[in-house]
Amino acid sequence: MTITEWASNAISFRSRWPSDRRCVSRRRLFAEQLERRDLLTGVALTVNTLVDSLDADPFLSLREAIQLVNHQGDAQQALGRPLTLAEQAQIAGEVPFGVDDVIRFDAALFGEELSVSAIDSQLQILESVRIEGPGSERLAIDASGSSEIAAAPEFEFDFTVVASDLSPTLRLFGSSNPQDAPFTVLRYGEGTVTVLSDLPISADESAFFGDLSFSFGSNNPTAPVEVASLSFFDNGLSDGVAKQFYTPDGINDDPSVNLFIGGALFGTAEIVEINLEILPESPPITSSPQSNPSIMRLTSLFDDEFLSMWNELLEATGGTGILPFSLSTFEYDGQPIGFGDAARFDS
Repeated sequence: MTITEWASNAISFRSRWPSDRRCVSRRRLFAEQLERRDLLTGVALTVNTLVDSLDADPFLSLREAIQLVNHQGDAQQALGRPLTLAEQAQIAGEVPFGVDDVIRFDAALFGEELSVSAIDSQLQILESVRIEGPGSERLAIDASGSSEIAAAPEFEFDFTVVASDLSPTLRLFGSSNPQDAPFTVLRYGEGTVTVLSDLPISADESAFFGDLSFSFGSNNPTAPVEVASLSFFDNGLSDGVAKQFYTPDGINDDPSVNLFIGGALFGTAEIVEINLEILPESPPITSSPQSNPSIMRLTSLFDDEFLSMWNELLEATGGTGILPFSLSTFEYDGQPIGFGDAARFDS
């Protein structure tokens, strides 16, 4: 398995989706909220340098930590040498390796600005390990200097979204019709994977990922949820393409996403942004293109039964958890009862 480049080769829910694909809405998935489990029962390795190195020095690099996990803590096999005393001090927990190992980053590595760790080649993960990073806003792995290129996984899925609250003032393409206003609130969404390719996983795990789905917000009008709000709007008069940009407002919006395998909740993510482009057809053609994808971010694992698959997803994103995804053309699919001016769309 290989960690792909942190930014340019991130996993993408991008379509080989044909623009004329017709997707049907799915039933809403229900699952009981689970408490997050404490996975730290094995060895904890704390990375205290952003330098990509295997040298004998006072620091434990990310590459060294992964190599130690790959070889069950045998430094001679992993690094070709014994650990220095300072490197040993970065490793805590009960041995042997191989049971819920975790790699973390020393908080002292990060300040207010983004920290970048440049790697010279792909990082090979051969054993199950949990990698806990500080988030993409604080740490980025730059693999641009690596000559190795990994295939970017591709997901295809059915997607349904509910939007509401037509803007009282904004209009698409200069229209005077109040119905040509953008929706200002995203309230609900769900997706079901239909095709998965190019993810370097075992056949058994691939079967699990083939039953991957997600949902966010609520489609219950008696318990409405705001997931993301319209934060940018371009009416399309300048170039013939209208643009709608939705982000969580940080106050009232709840961007959390539940991830399911076989209907069982196994982890969570969050909506970072939804980017839509609209063409002036009749009816208007709305999509989230590959050139300006929407973004979801992995946040938490809830069930350690799926630890290896969670790590597969993290590995494919280069450890960032960032999941860019594109959406093919949306089709109007009715008006949900009880949501006022809301509408449901399928992609």
